[in-house]
Amino acid sequence: DEGRSFEELGAYNLTQLVLTGAGDPMQAVVGGMRNGAFAVLGVSPVLGRLPDLTEDLPGGASVILLSHELWASRFEADPSAIGRTVELNDTVREVIGVMPPEFFFPSDVDVWVPLQLELETPDAAMFLYGIVGRLRPGVSVASASEEVEQLMPRLTEVGHSPQVLARVIAGEAGVLTMQEFLVGDSRHVLLIVLGAASLILLIALANVTSLFVVREEDRTSQRALRAALGASNWRLARHALSEALLLTVAGALVGLLLTNVGIRALVDIGPSSIPRLDEVGVGPLVWIYTATVSLVAALVFSLAPMSGRGSAKRLALFLSTAGRNATAGAGRTRLRGGVVATRVALAGVLLIASGLVTRSYGELRSVDPGFDPSDLVTFGLLLPAARYTNAEAAPLYQRLVEDLRALPGVEAAAVTRGLPVTPVQGSYILALEDHPDEREAFVVRWVTPGYFETMGIPVVAGRTMLPDDANEMRFFINAAFAEQYWTPESAIGKRMAPGRDPRFEVVGVVGDDRIRGLDVPLEAAAYLPIDAPGSLAVLFVSVMIRTVRSAEDLAPELRRAVANLDPGLPLIDIQSMDDVISESFAV
Repeated sequence: DEGRSFEELGAYNLTQLVLTGAGDPMQAVVGGMRNGAFAVLGVSPVLGRLPDLTEDLPGGASVILLSHELWASRFEADPSAIGRTVELNDTVREVIGVMPPEFFFPSDVDVWVPLQLELETPDAAMFLYGIVGRLRPGVSVASASEEVEQLMPRLTEVGHSPQVLARVIAGEAGVLTMQEFLVGDSRHVLLIVLGAASLILLIALANVTSLFVVREEDRTSQRALRAALGASNWRLARHALSEALLLTVAGALVGLLLTNVGIRALVDIGPSSIPRLDEVGVGPLVWIYTATVSLVAALVFSLAPMSGRGSAKRLALFLSTAGRNATAGAGRTRLRGGVVATRVALAGVLLIASGLVTRSYGELRSVDPGFDPSDLVTFGLLLPAARYTNAEAAPLYQRLVEDLRALPGVEAAAVTRGLPVTPVQGSYILALEDHPDEREAFVVRWVTPGYFETMGIPVVAGRTMLPDDANEMRFFINAAFAEQYWTPESAIGKRMAPGRDPRFEVVGVVGDDRIRGLDVPLEAAAYLPIDAPGSLAVLFVSVMIRTVRSAEDLAPELRRAVANLDPGLPLIDIQSMDDVISESFAV
């Protein structure tokens, strides 16, 4: 309420929950939105209504908005879907609206629900929410960022210590434009692609220009004869330009046709990590760009070859003095040499750039992920919070792992909270026994026994995880963590834990794996048994399976194994770890 740079603000968050009552159970991406967020974005449903003010408050009615895609796929675009009920994590919600097909904020959302956030509680400032706002007229992004940063110390008034502000978020905040939020770093990659395409276009332009120059050498006498018969400079240029336009327009139309076909194929096979990929297409800007390039190309093709002998007087003089056996003049020779030099220079730039990109990609592919991705299959599992607590989830995971290990061709299986080489990881503040002043956030993974063996992560010091480690308060860290504070050998026996009481004993140090991606430096990470007392946020996990079978071959048996435990649980993204790593290269 204290922000003066904004006309209106609205909070939102993003989570994943189990949706039932609309076909098979599915993992739904859920956008929690306050009414102010819809107002800021200026969006309204194409069918039904938005949540009202009472539904936006804590204790309000349980309602839900459907994405247009979900409405079409699960409700067959039936208008009578309004008023029906579905279950989201076993909470019955009434469908009150369908959002426009182009609306997906914050990110590829399936359904939206009222956030029902109690602003006076500490939970409102747990760094779990984003804010979307509309700037007042005349306010810049820089001034808005400065104001927001000045408000950060006020978080201490809702329960956060200065240490948390200093170490977790560094006391910093910033304002992004909506374009920056939606597109992220993809702009830089696309600019590189555009630059490479432009170089190829210039090379093609130089090649065709060279062909026109050679052609004009053979037609100089013909043009000279026309000039002698009274053709003006404009008439000669118009004739050359019409030929060039015919060529460039035909090439542009064929190029647009191939582009449209190629884009459809690329969108179908493109990785989901590229933002707004499904919106890529041949739009008005592409037509304008193509028309502009075609016109410029036609001018270059037609006028450049005429530069040496383009005027009617010079052509008439050429006819009278040289005739058909005349050789090219110095100007024409310089033009051909310039075209050739341009082609070679552009090709060299493109070759060097391609070599650098290929080298960077090769170096990225050669990075050791810290585990063996071959013969490794994974899928996500999401448990409804209404039916499972963290304590109740652990026994289900243990039974699932046992059932999976019994499948033909499966060598090992385990469960982890946090999939390797993906950006979304859980970070928590750990208390260290012999570093009481350190309050730093580390990646913490809750795993089942056998995780290190399943992943092929070596034990550097101490031992691997055993089934009774949860009861014995055992803790595991990676080598990067050990080297940050101790050594791998001396870390054994140290005590630490999430929160303030360092009650878990370190009994094992394992090798480093690439946590957030192959292009991200090694990070300190800790591992806890998934059934350890006080385990946090273990309702959404990744199941890891080492098997000689492919993901496609194993998928039906994986679904049956999960359905035998709870038929209401959806399996998410059954794929090989090789595919996960390949997708991480997408952008």
